[in-house]
Amino acid sequence: MDCKEIRDNMFDFQDDALSPERKQAIFNHLDSCNECAVIFRKFQSALATVDSDKAAEPNPFASTRILQHIESHLEKRSRLMVMTKHPWVIRPVVVALSLAIGVFIGINRTHRTPASGIQQVSESPVIQSLKTEFFITDFIDEDKSFTIDQ
Repeated sequence: MDCKEIRDNMFDFQDDALSPERKQAIFNHLDSCNECAVIFRKFQSALATVDSDKAAEPNPFASTRILQHIESHLEKRSRLMVMTKHPWVIRPVVVALSLAIGVFIGINRTHRTPASGIQQVSESPVIQSLKTEFFITDFIDEDKSFTIDQ
């Protein structure tokens, strides 16, 4: 028996579907041909793996968990699609939040008290008279130095 015949008859040999004479011829060839013996051992190992996988019991809850995961993913995706398809729903919310933040910042800025470490500098009578004369409520430092120098 040659190598091609051995490879062609491996399934029949494994299933015990060959005559005793052919089985003996295959045994003789496997004893003499190292390459076919290696291939035959790998073939038997692959069949043993397949048989052990057939005997494994599937987890009865696996399909339920997979389906729940798919459904939750689709539900999240559909909510996102509603928001992107209907931007008119999002715009008023964004405008309202922006307005609320602006009002909050404005209220906080008006209620600030000066820091305790900073002392209020009293203005000179010249600066006070200029303020009242020109209806100016505040001078910057540059203005103060200019009026004092003259």
